Amino acid sequence: MTPGYDIAVNGLLFWGVAIAAIVILNLCTTQRTKTWAFAAVNLAFLWFLLGATTLAVLGAMGLFYVCLRLAASDREAAFLLTAVGLVLLALFIVNKLQARIDSFATVGKLLSLVGFSFMVLRCIDVLRAVRTKRTPVPKPLDLVNYLAPFHMLAAGPIASFEDHARKPFDFAPLAFERVIQGVELITRGLFNKFVVCYILDKLFFNDFQSTGPAFVLEMLVFTLYSYLDFSAYSMIALGIGYLAGVPTPINFRNPLIGRNLIDFWDRWHISLSNFVKNNVFMPIYITLMRRPGPSRPLFYASIATMVSFVLVGLWHGLSLGWFVWGSLHAVGLVVVRYYGQFLQQKLSPAALASYRKSPAIRVVATVVTYAYVTMAFYPVAVLSQVKQ
Repeated sequence: MTPGYDIAVNGLLFWGVAIAAIVILNLCTTQRTKTWAFAAVNLAFLWFLLGATTLAVLGAMGLFYVCLRLAASDREAAFLLTAVGLVLLALFIVNKLQARIDSFATVGKLLSLVGFSFMVLRCIDVLRAVRTKRTPVPKPLDLVNYLAPFHMLAAGPIASFEDHARKPFDFAPLAFERVIQGVELITRGLFNKFVVCYILDKLFFNDFQSTGPAFVLEMLVFTLYSYLDFSAYSMIALGIGYLAGVPTPINFRNPLIGRNLIDFWDRWHISLSNFVKNNVFMPIYITLMRRPGPSRPLFYASIATMVSFVLVGLWHGLSLGWFVWGSLHAVGLVVVRYYGQFLQQKLSPAALASYRKSPAIRVVATVVTYAYVTMAFYPVAVLSQVKQ
C-alpha cells in the first residue's frame, strides 16, 4: 500500500471526507447533481492532501481530456496514443523509483498520494474504451470522478470505465439493510487491518530472519497477512461506495481457497485481473491467433499469459523480486492450463467430472496452490524486503 493512503485511513481527513460524501450524495437525486457533488468531494480530498499541487493534477487531467478528444476523432491517433503511452510509462517509472531517489521527494510524495499506479491503469482503460468506440469521450467532471475517486484512490479497486460510464451512481434509497451491509463491510475491513493483521505481525513476523520450520511458518502466514491487509482496503472502499451510492467493484472473493492459480486469480485482485485480461492478454492473444498458419490457441494463450504477468509483477514494483513474482505466477498459470488440457485428453467426461468433484483432490489442490502462492511471495518478502 502507498504510505499516503495508509495515513489517510488512520486519520480524520479520510473519514471526514467519507462521511461528507455519504451524506451529500444521498441528498442528491439527479445524475447531474451527483456528478458535481462527487467531483467536489474528490477534488476537495486531493486539495486537503496536496494543497495547491492539486492544480497540477487538474492540468494533467485536462491535457489527458484533450488527448481523448483527439483520439476519438482519429486525427493523428497513432502518434497521439504512442505519445500518451510514453508519458504515462515515464511517470509510472518515476513513481516506482521515487522511494529510492531523495531528490524526487516532492514529486514522489505527490504521485504516491494520488495513487498514480492505479490512475495510470484507469487512464489506459478509458483511452482504450474511447479509442475502440465502446464509449463516448467522458465529460470533464465524469473523467475526474473516474480517475480520482477518493475511496479508491491509492489502493483500488480499478473500476472498468465501461462499467463506470454505464452506471456511475446507484440511485437506490439508503435503506436500513443497506446501511447495515455498508457498515459491516467497513468494520470488517478495519478489523482485519488493525486487529488481525496487527496480531499476525506481532506473533509470527521476525523480518524473515528465522530458519527451518519457523521460516516456513512465517512465509505461510505472510501470504495470509498480505491477503487480509490488502483486501481490508478494498473492503473499506466497497463499504463506503455502498453507502454513498458509488458502484465499487468487489476485489476479492476468498482467493486463498482457490483450487489452482486460474481460480486464485479469478478471486484475488479481481479488478486488476480483469484489467490485464482486457488490455494486455486479449490484445496479444487475438493478434497471435490472427497470424497465418496453424491455430495454436493454448500456446498463444501461454505467451499472452507470460507477458501479462511479468508486466503485473513490474507494475507492483520495478525490482527483481517483483519480476520473479510475476514470472512465477505466469509459469504456474501456463502449467495449470496445460495440465487441464492433459486431463481432458486422458479422462472421459464422467471421470473428469468425478475428478473435479472429489473433496480429497480439492483439498490437495487448494493446499498446493496456497504453497505455490507463498513460494512466489518469497522474492518479494525476503529478497526485496517488502512487506505489504
